[in-house]
Amino acid sequence: MMKPHGWIFACTVGIAALSAVPLRAQPAAAIVGDELRALVSGKSWALSTYGDPTNPATTMVWDFRGDGTVCARPGASKAGDKCADEGKWVLRGDLLCWDLTWFGASFGFKTVCCSVKRTGPDRLQLHSDKAPDLTYMVVRPL
Repeated sequence: MMKPHGWIFACTVGIAALSAVPLRAQPAAAIVGDELRALVSGKSWALSTYGDPTNPATTMVWDFRGDGTVCARPGASKAGDKCADEGKWVLRGDLLCWDLTWFGASFGFKTVCCSVKRTGPDRLQLHSDKAPDLTYMVVRPL
């Protein structure tokens, strides 16, 4: 049996040691109150259930209008395109809630309440109130 060269062995041990240590991400900061209202009301968001709200093929564009209505568009749409469905949005405490008429029913996002967290200068995470430890959608405010 051949013995590994010293540097190969050292690299293997180093990689094994690194994989045993969990990486710590920056904590996501919850957005609440007036800051949440200002971020949502009258704004358009690119939303992705796939984790990349910059990929137009998998990103939905929604308008959270100032009058409490929401215009939902499917993936591969652009701001200004015709709404696929319209519904209502509201803030309930520190949760953003929406209720569409049909869009998202088969994927579980027709009616949702979620917390909003900032993960970067132009990145948000939505966490459903039913499973708050899981990232529900990733958002890029437009």
